[in-house]
Amino acid sequence: MGEVDAMQVFTGGDNGQDEGHALVVACGRLQASYAHGPGLFDLLADPLVTDFAGQDEMAHIFARLLAESRAPAPGSRMLLASLMNECLVLLLRRLSTGDTCVLPWLAALDEPRMARALEIMLERPENGHSLESLAAQVSMSRSAFACEFKTFFGRTPMELLRDIRLRRAADLLQSTTLPVDAIGRRVGFASRSHFSHAFRDHFGTTPTDFRSSRTA
Repeated sequence: MGEVDAMQVFTGGDNGQDEGHALVVACGRLQASYAHGPGLFDLLADPLVTDFAGQDEMAHIFARLLAESRAPAPGSRMLLASLMNECLVLLLRRLSTGDTCVLPWLAALDEPRMARALEIMLERPENGHSLESLAAQVSMSRSAFACEFKTFFGRTPMELLRDIRLRRAADLLQSTTLPVDAIGRRVGFASRSHFSHAFRDHFGTTPTDFRSSRTA
């Protein structure tokens, strides 16, 4: 579901008089989740960027989105969410096809065994998952599962599981007052030291400092 937060217009030129150099930016929020887990885009390391210049379909949708944002009416929120979801679909199609697939996990969701493996990790990241246990749950051999998973997701099952656990921990640090060691255990780390070390490697700061910076 998409939620549109704001629209900003930046105009270049002296005192904003040069209307020929207007840059219009639509700012919104789209959430994409799978199996009631965390947002799939939360696992991205880098922003998704692509050029739709000359693409009439995207231009038409974007023009409608801006027009609706400028003159909201009853039902605008629902319409804006629908239009932003259309933009998202076009973006994902562009990024998941062609010679270089930026989002291989999209294709994985159409492969039942890979989709199931991802679902298992998202639903219960705190469980003691292993390469062997995940392979067994999707009825694959250890080696075949490891190879196919990395092909689809661009990382090993244990690497992705670690990312899921750390992202879940970051959410809990911001949204709860649970002690750091309790959060570590809740997302699947056996000790506070192991959790803190992994968190610092991933986010560049300790869990305690991360919480302080987000709640200050």
